[in-house]
Amino acid sequence: TLYSVNDLKHDIQRFLDGYSTSVESTGLVNEFYLFYKRNWIACSLVSGFIFTAIITTLIFIHTLEKSRQEELAARTLAERALQAYESEKNNRYKLHTNKDNDKFNQSRFLSNDKFHLNPQAEVHNEIQRLEEALLLRPKSNLLINQLTNAYLIKLDFARVIKYAKQCKPVDEDLLNTVLSLNSMPNQASPPSVPNFLKILDTLKKQLRSPLGKLHKILIYDASLRRDFTHYELVVKESLALYNPRWDKSHFYYEKSTAHLSLRGDNLKKLRYSWELLAKSPLSYLKVDSLNLSESAISSLSQLYELNPKELDISGTKINKNLISLNRFSHLKKLIIDKDQFTEKELSSLAPHIEVIIK
Repeated sequence: TLYSVNDLKHDIQRFLDGYSTSVESTGLVNEFYLFYKRNWIACSLVSGFIFTAIITTLIFIHTLEKSRQEELAARTLAERALQAYESEKNNRYKLHTNKDNDKFNQSRFLSNDKFHLNPQAEVHNEIQRLEEALLLRPKSNLLINQLTNAYLIKLDFARVIKYAKQCKPVDEDLLNTVLSLNSMPNQASPPSVPNFLKILDTLKKQLRSPLGKLHKILIYDASLRRDFTHYELVVKESLALYNPRWDKSHFYYEKSTAHLSLRGDNLKKLRYSWELLAKSPLSYLKVDSLNLSESAISSLSQLYELNPKELDISGTKINKNLISLNRFSHLKKLIIDKDQFTEKELSSLAPHIEVIIK
């Protein structure tokens, strides 16, 4: 085919317009290149849009994957927390339904050293924790029972009544007892010694397994008091509580001389438990002279918080290790029976302790 002038003219025009000429062997790549040159603005915009869309899509996919991983991790954590909660709930339920239910309700405080170190703060914190938990589980009988006991420790009878009424089933004995105590005249915090003794006596008679609760009430009450006038009456009742078969008429305290005499075969305990932090009620009295003769006290650890100047342990079965008496810095006289201790046992005593044999 001849290449005419018109063909040349046509090719020149196509070349000027950015198209391929008839004499070129063009391919798809070249045609695309020429197309791009003719429409570079539009192509740049489209390319930019596509690039932006790709980057946005990749970012979205990455974010979505990250979110999915975080959700998976959160779900795993939540499942573990739920399993731990269910396990704890089941364990508590087993304890709660156990015949030792009353002891369990007291266990949070009885086994907590912090309670004995700072009763007011620990009771306050415990009540706060329980009330927050009750917002999540408003029908939890376990939480309601624990709140009832916590407020009973504070002798906050109005709130004890509030929560006792919510228990299922209602403890009618406790509710009626607290209703009668709430109507007691001349209430104060802490209550007067006569009123406090009436409260202790009422609770002792009406509550099931009262020992743990009354012990906590005693510890909490003492932490509030600034005036311990006539508190020897409370101490006597406390010892009677710890020693149910003891005749409390053997309790004698002379405030003017700070002399305390405790006798009786059934007097075995001067404190609620053997834990050192579980204070003896004797620690609330000034005791310079302590007579434990003919009592059933057998361990000097019962005297842990005391520091008498004179101690009579004649007629007792106190253990033979007298060296612990050396920490009583004020102890000047130790009264014992003849042949109650050997010379070797007595030789462990510090030089400042005078031994007097009856």
